[in-house]
Amino acid sequence: MNQKLEQVRKLLTSIAGFAFTREGPMDGTAALASTRWARHDATHRIEKHGGAGPDILIDQGDADEFLESQLKRAPLVAAAARGDVQLRLRRRADYGHSTFFISTFIASHLEHHARHLLAC
Repeated sequence: MNQKLEQVRKLLTSIAGFAFTREGPMDGTAALASTRWARHDATHRIEKHGGAGPDILIDQGDADEFLESQLKRAPLVAAAARGDVQLRLRRRADYGHSTFFISTFIASHLEHHARHLLAC
């Protein structure tokens, strides 16, 4: 039972997590290198834990103004490949980083997380 609870805790952390890669907006700061920040860094988590969790679903707009400067999906994709992590990266043409983008695709993400939560 404790193992199931730990899986749920990790899943909830992934739902609440927001840092896409260690190359993101806090790059170059001591905070990012700290354990406190590393637990929210998707690339770091994959490198540390490998395929020890559920598959990852990401929707990302190709017109996102933060795509190159902060989100930098290439390190995440490379870490997932090295760590044998199933990554579903859905690139959405003509979408930016907006509430409209989130509201358009949120239902599939809620379904994705519910599927994993109910499997526990």
